[in-house]
Amino acid sequence: MNSSVLVFGSSGFDIFAVSKNFRGQGEGVEQTVRFNHPSQIWLDNAISEPGGAALLSAITFARQEIDTHLLTAIGTDALGKALKKIIAEEHIQHDEIYETSSHGSDIHIHLTSSGRDQTTLHYTGAFLSLGKKEIHNSPTQFNWLHIADIPTEKKTLQTLITLAQKANARISINPRYVHTYHSSWLIKMLQQCDWVFINRDEASLLLGGYFSLREAAEKLQASGISGGVVYDNIDGSATFYANNLYEAGLYGTSKMLEPSGSEAVFAAAFTAASLQEKTIEERITTASAQAASVKSIVGARAAILQKPALRTLKIIETKGYAQ
Repeated sequence: MNSSVLVFGSSGFDIFAVSKNFRGQGEGVEQTVRFNHPSQIWLDNAISEPGGAALLSAITFARQEIDTHLLTAIGTDALGKALKKIIAEEHIQHDEIYETSSHGSDIHIHLTSSGRDQTTLHYTGAFLSLGKKEIHNSPTQFNWLHIADIPTEKKTLQTLITLAQKANARISINPRYVHTYHSSWLIKMLQQCDWVFINRDEASLLLGGYFSLREAAEKLQASGISGGVVYDNIDGSATFYANNLYEAGLYGTSKMLEPSGSEAVFAAAFTAASLQEKTIEERITTASAQAASVKSIVGARAAILQKPALRTLKIIETKGYAQ
């Protein structure tokens, strides 16, 4: 294995709770479930699976036989012990995993009613303990830094980027919750990255309006970002690089069962293909195939493929569109 990647971000567990007794209350995810207090609700199904953007990204890299280091934090609780076991099973280098007793391991509870929109309960604990000190103790020799979650502090993100620059490493980032940063400052940080992977809704927040995949890609490149992918689970993706635009629909025809983790895996699979020096079209196809696999079952870990059997994905290339 000649290439190495350092993955930064969260690791935790996803709990998927399904019940027909979760009654929808109006439109939108925020209005999906309402509880009467006190209440007792029987579940039809409950599944616990490892999650977190960094852990799923690291599994994706490791299964492509890329030397993978995971810079993350977990609690000293039972969930943290289970995560350490999973990380070891996936052959991920874990010297950079920090254990904290001041925060519990991260957990996300997904409440679903018979295929309706989800309401998700987030507990971000251990990830909050990752700061400049932990980053300074990270490896100094690696080929690629993959930022699977943007940290909560500005200085931490800048420290990450500086670490990669000193190592002469390339940088990819999958920014979520962009509203936590001032847009102009965050765009300056993204300009220092080689690849930016961003959901269309997050891109719209960052750019200050609602845009199509193509429009968002064009505006991101116009802002000075060198390469990136704007994606969603409805229309597919728009990739921009070297003044070329690549538009692709969704991969395959499988029904989406559970989208959790698919965006993180898409970004990691694209980056892994970049490390393997594949063409842009091959990167898009591989990333789309991995994301489609994750969306087809509940629990992303089992769906991450070592060698995806790739189908043809229609990709429309527009050359020189940004000139």
